[in-house]
Amino acid sequence: NPQEIVTTPFISVFDNGSFSNLTQPGGGTALDALQATVMNQAQFRKFSDHNSAVFDFVVDTDATTGEMAGIRWIELRQSADGQPWSLYQEGTYTAPDGKHAWSGSIMMDGQGNMGMGYTAMSGPTTSSTVRVSSYYTGRYANDPLGTMTIAEEVIANGTGNIPGTRYGDYNKIDIDPNNDKTFYFINEYFKTSRKGVVGRFQIAPNFSNDIG
Repeated sequence: NPQEIVTTPFISVFDNGSFSNLTQPGGGTALDALQATVMNQAQFRKFSDHNSAVFDFVVDTDATTGEMAGIRWIELRQSADGQPWSLYQEGTYTAPDGKHAWSGSIMMDGQGNMGMGYTAMSGPTTSSTVRVSSYYTGRYANDPLGTMTIAEEVIANGTGNIPGTRYGDYNKIDIDPNNDKTFYFINEYFKTSRKGVVGRFQIAPNFSNDIG
């Protein structure tokens, strides 16, 4: 049967629902934050003692008239097939140095570690100019709940502003079926022209006793 699952309150709408929200560096055209929509499908995994579903969406982390895009991510769990779902953990990821972060895509590897790719660019207080670029973060399965503990890493830096308000909202992360560890994340940036870029990263160690 349908369930209602209560989460921590959040602000999911920018500019009363308009399609022009996040101003690019240098006063460029404001991009669509892709608001009020779960990014991609929820990613479902079965483990020995539970099932998990993870998903994310953009939120406005600035409760004033300003705008600061962050990513709300959620993990739901059920104890077994057919059992009720419940909120296991949730968090709001904000990018370092005051950057906007949005259009994320999140999933788990076979060990329960999470990888999340996302788009980021300069926000109102960012100390340097960051064009629309591709990044990733993540967390280990046993980390404190509700936190992305992997330091932000850049996949590719954009070199110019996206023309127009419409941004490529088809970001997608997936897992390598050969090792169930390596994440592949694709999203859009601007380098001479609009282009897609694929980032490949891994959180799980390659060996059981990996000192690194």
